[in-house]
Amino acid sequence: MTRKFRIVLAVLAGVMPVAGSASGDYSCTQEWRLFGAPKDADYGLMAGGRDCGDRPMLWPANDTRSNLFMLARGGQGFGIAPKPYPAPGWDTFTYGRSFYNWNTLGAVYGLNLEGTLGGGGAICDGLEGGNSAFAEALGAAKALSGAERAALVQARAGLGKACDDKHGGIGTPQVASAAGKAFLAYLEAAEHFYAGEWDAARGGFAAIAKVQEPWVAETATYMAIRVELNAAQQKAFDEYGTFKGAKATDAAALARAGAAIDAYLAHYSAGLYAASAKGLRRRVAWLGGDYAALGAAYEAALAEVTPDGAAALIQEIDAKYLFAEGAFAVTKSPMLLAAMDLARMRGKDDGKPLSAAELAAQKPLFAGRPELYTYLAATRALTVEGDAKAALALIPTTPPAKGMSPLALSVQGLRGVALARLGAPQEEAHWRALIAVADAPFASEFAQFGLALLWQRSGRLGQVFAHGSPVTDDAIRQMLLSRLAGPDLLRAAVADKGHAGRTHDLALLTLLHKDLRFARFADFGRDIALLPADTPVKGDVEWLAQSSEAPVGLFVQGKWGGDYTCPAIAVTARTLAGEADDPQALLCLGEFWRLNGFDRLSDLDPYEDAGRLGGGKSLFTGTPLSRTELYIRVLTNPRASADDKAYALYRRMRCYAPVGNNDCGGTDVPLAVRRGWFFEMRKRYPASRWTQSLRYYW
Repeated sequence: MTRKFRIVLAVLAGVMPVAGSASGDYSCTQEWRLFGAPKDADYGLMAGGRDCGDRPMLWPANDTRSNLFMLARGGQGFGIAPKPYPAPGWDTFTYGRSFYNWNTLGAVYGLNLEGTLGGGGAICDGLEGGNSAFAEALGAAKALSGAERAALVQARAGLGKACDDKHGGIGTPQVASAAGKAFLAYLEAAEHFYAGEWDAARGGFAAIAKVQEPWVAETATYMAIRVELNAAQQKAFDEYGTFKGAKATDAAALARAGAAIDAYLAHYSAGLYAASAKGLRRRVAWLGGDYAALGAAYEAALAEVTPDGAAALIQEIDAKYLFAEGAFAVTKSPMLLAAMDLARMRGKDDGKPLSAAELAAQKPLFAGRPELYTYLAATRALTVEGDAKAALALIPTTPPAKGMSPLALSVQGLRGVALARLGAPQEEAHWRALIAVADAPFASEFAQFGLALLWQRSGRLGQVFAHGSPVTDDAIRQMLLSRLAGPDLLRAAVADKGHAGRTHDLALLTLLHKDLRFARFADFGRDIALLPADTPVKGDVEWLAQSSEAPVGLFVQGKWGGDYTCPAIAVTARTLAGEADDPQALLCLGEFWRLNGFDRLSDLDPYEDAGRLGGGKSLFTGTPLSRTELYIRVLTNPRASADDKAYALYRRMRCYAPVGNNDCGGTDVPLAVRRGWFFEMRKRYPASRWTQSLRYYW
């Protein structure tokens, strides 16, 4: 292996991510489903499909790191208290507060995610970080003179040259004392180490492992571990840093590394590098393919990990163990096995799901955690078999309570999902009870999502917005207002003083847009009075679902005309309220939509699938207009002027620019028809400036 790709042995034994194993898939969307896609869908089994966000419960489709975090917190809990929700980013805005990802979870619990997402790297990556420790050790060495300290500090600064195949970087510092010579010998051995000269480094550190200087002796004893591990893995990684497996490691060097760890911990059980040495013991097991030992080591590490190290340890387990070939068969830890079982309940994209027989065979391993085994069995019944009755029969009927453990909360979440699956009459009471007591991050909002979805399915959307409604989450309300709400509900939302900021603006934007789209032009004239004339335009219509702002100001400060001269949209709507087929007003409505980005706005449309929040039948009734429909009305109107018809045909043709895709809505027409329009325009309206400006058809 070249020096460039030598692996850093960090405190937690080097974290090498396997993102696909944790997340399951990168081609995902947040679909706000309660119990996942149908079994025959591309999203996989009922395990939750490929929603990007995780649920605040143990769940097959979650990032395995999130599941492992909840499983571990169900034990001693890391001593971590949650913090306020972070502001959503562009990539997490559509999660609301009902879902989250690993980074959001880390922010809420104050996890130290630094270094947990990086993989290997050059061996010298950690070199600079040792400068302060070396200087501190020099300061504690009373036998050193000031000149010796200065010379040794300067020498240490030159170690980096060894990483570039340049020996002699440490120079020849002038030291006369025994302490000075010990520190210099350490630097010489370290120079061999960073140059990848393992034999010379091995001998150099061994020679000073028993000197009188305590820091030198201890560090040399510890560095013996790192020498042997680097020697063992020298050919174990390909040029991209991917581990080739235990067969590619040097077994003899790996055995020496294990012995060196034992030797260090025997002498320095509470030493400077004790935590690192224990972590490197896990690396020895991993490099050697000893997953039984590795699993036991991870279980022990989780029991004593500090809050600051929790994220790195979980990332390491996820990357090196949960999906490793051979690990599943030898896992004895209930916590690790549960994380693996949940991942194996995923859909068809992740292979054959966990069978009932496989889970039953594991039951003795959960003898100390029977409630966890029961939860896994119930989750499997629901997500793999689609049997909600069996799931409910397995889990206890204990009501939700404040301060629930992650596992107890998961049971309540699973009960809600199963009740929803059955359409059971107890579902509403269950979600209400859970909302009232859920105090873990994301838990109350997820229960609110379940209740809102129930009211959506049962045609009681107004209850979400009724006075005293337990559904208070802005993200849930905004989704329902924008996609499903009718005009009365939208007007009430706009008038509700509790709806400020984006909720108010989105409700008003939706109301005004749908007034126009559903040809309620008189209503538009009244509703636009709710909008101050100086309202600024904030945000972008085309990115409405991912934006923290709704650009409702477009209706008073937008663009009215470009190629075609038009008045303000309020004037256009007033004209159409009096004469629905006025050619110029229809063209101006099209101009407003085109110039302000409404052509690609689909974030206000209901989802076809009623199983999604915001899915089903909109309460805004009628047949929506499209720009295509506007142009057809002008072209078929005998009162329209030749120039207006020419512009309508010109714009209808340009709906397909530049690559033949229709951006104007309505029914697509084939290229041959569009070609006919082109020549028809030249024949019928030869003098029109629109005809003269058109050189192509698409």
